[in-house]
Amino acid sequence: MLTEDQNFSILLSSIFIILKLFLLHCYAVTYNITSSNPLSQNEILISPAQVFELGFFRPDNSTNQYVGIWYKNIAPRTVVWVANRENPVIDSLASLKIGSDGNLKLVDGNEVILWSNNISVQSNSSAAVPSDNGNFVLQDGLSGQQLWQSFDHPVNTLLPGAGFGYDLERGERRVLSSWKSNSDPSRGDFVVEIVPRSPPQAFIWNGSMPYWRSGEWNKILFIGLPGMVSTYSSAFSLIQNIEQGSAYFYLNLNTTDRVANMVISSEGYLKMMIWGRDTGWYSKATGPNNTCEVYGTCGPFGICKISKFPVCSCLEGFVPKSDEEWNKNNWTGGCVRRTELSCLAWTNLEASQVEETDKFWKMNGIKLPDKSKYQEVNDVNECGQWCLNNCSCKAYAYVMGIGCLLWSEDLIDMQEFSSGGEDLFIRLASSELVFLAHRKLRVDLIISLTTVSCIIILGALVYGLCWQRSKKLMNSLLESGKSGKKNRTSENFDPDARRDSPWDTSLESPLRSIVNRGEPQELPLFDFESIVVSTNNFSMTNKLGQGGYGPVYKGKLRDGTDLAVKRLSNSSGQATEEFKNEVRLISKLQHRNLVRLIGYCVEREERILIYEYLANKSLDNFLFDPSPTKRAELSWAEHFNIIQGIAPL
Repeated sequence: MLTEDQNFSILLSSIFIILKLFLLHCYAVTYNITSSNPLSQNEILISPAQVFELGFFRPDNSTNQYVGIWYKNIAPRTVVWVANRENPVIDSLASLKIGSDGNLKLVDGNEVILWSNNISVQSNSSAAVPSDNGNFVLQDGLSGQQLWQSFDHPVNTLLPGAGFGYDLERGERRVLSSWKSNSDPSRGDFVVEIVPRSPPQAFIWNGSMPYWRSGEWNKILFIGLPGMVSTYSSAFSLIQNIEQGSAYFYLNLNTTDRVANMVISSEGYLKMMIWGRDTGWYSKATGPNNTCEVYGTCGPFGICKISKFPVCSCLEGFVPKSDEEWNKNNWTGGCVRRTELSCLAWTNLEASQVEETDKFWKMNGIKLPDKSKYQEVNDVNECGQWCLNNCSCKAYAYVMGIGCLLWSEDLIDMQEFSSGGEDLFIRLASSELVFLAHRKLRVDLIISLTTVSCIIILGALVYGLCWQRSKKLMNSLLESGKSGKKNRTSENFDPDARRDSPWDTSLESPLRSIVNRGEPQELPLFDFESIVVSTNNFSMTNKLGQGGYGPVYKGKLRDGTDLAVKRLSNSSGQATEEFKNEVRLISKLQHRNLVRLIGYCVEREERILIYEYLANKSLDNFLFDPSPTKRAELSWAEHFNIIQGIAPL
């Protein structure tokens, strides 16, 4: 059985095909552009197997026209390349043609050039044709030599077979750049590029500032992306030529029944998009996916973990640079060392003495910090020794497929993963290692004593309950024996006798036990793990807003139910019992005109309230919106109905 969404997708595709058949009567179809055969606004260029189309198009809510490439049989239209993104067509006489010098030129009705490929190699027999992989190629019509291709000039979309990267020898820098908006394909704020480092990394830039980072390439995958596991590594490749100084990243995934591309959105999200016949477009991977993936969220020497709240903390041996800013959840100032390194305090010490003073603290499952330097060594021990012998070295890591990485600058853009990640060795003063070891010993001792105490107490409770239960059972049997005949005669049956029975099964007993436990009676208690899954690990794309007591996220349960999840800040200092009392109070204030509280979560330091999700937002958005547009949508009759609806309490 097909789902409702699948039926709708099939219906939409059918309508699109019918519409395309109708448009074929309005547009002339052609297969190439030559000097004698330009492309006008009422013509469409189609690839040989009819996979892609090239022609003039208007973005949504725009009157401007552009020359672009899009999928022929996918609805709605998905544009993958734009020629004149900075110079739109505004008249009806524009055409795309091949000039006398063999270059492709987009000219308006006055022959003003709006766009050209500007190649230096001239040809009197040039021809431009679209390929079935989405590449638009200008070639010599006689020799077939390729003169220019659109794959070398990507816009915001990377198609399978195309690449972006750099070639220092040729001075080439090929990037993806976002549209300014869905209705404006001109260059936006976000740029994706492979930076010329060893090893290479992928960056998203917001203007001149780094916004997201993939981590180093280990010849299989980017190590800062734990979701990019080796089973999917065949979908990507990075070809590097160290001698030439070049590196290009390619998307290889494409099958008969699935179409794939990688796109940078106008909001700065890099997405790998998959299209299936039954599903339409859906996102396979997104970056940044949450707050911790935004570059430098926790500042220098800070580390981010999305499952913690607050998400930022200082590395071991470091303290917040400004307690005031950290209490405001502003972590960009980062952290500073608690104890100065011994090699800085004693610059005249010999290397052997330095080895006895500074040590390394090992961290597991880490997205390694930015600004690493590659050092050629034989193994991890030699890597650590090299770092120890150089006082400027603040950390090191030895990564399979890469080798020795060293850091001499502030450690920034680190993340702790729940699975995957690399080992990172942080340089600390010897006294810090002693302090951390003693603290770990105390913690282990407390945990051990607590565990033993809990086992003893639990055992005593279980023993006491069993003893009490057996005692009640024995008393019940004795009472039953004494009044056996009386209890067997219906004339003497006492309906109130059950109230004194140890086997009372009335509703009064379980209700009393719930009240005595102090739990909110009508509301389910959600576990934190299920909330993390429902909100996609508190993803930024699921964030609905920020209130005075914490952020609110959209969640979805496995049965498809939408939720609004309010994650309360722990800066309120509210204890567990106080929180439960508040939940109990809110649960008694249920009303049809109030958003419904449907659950809560209390786990470790987490205090979470779960409300019903309002898809159309709150009514006050329409009643009190400052713009007259929304208020104009409500007639007086609708205002009167609202007043009648909220009046009864």
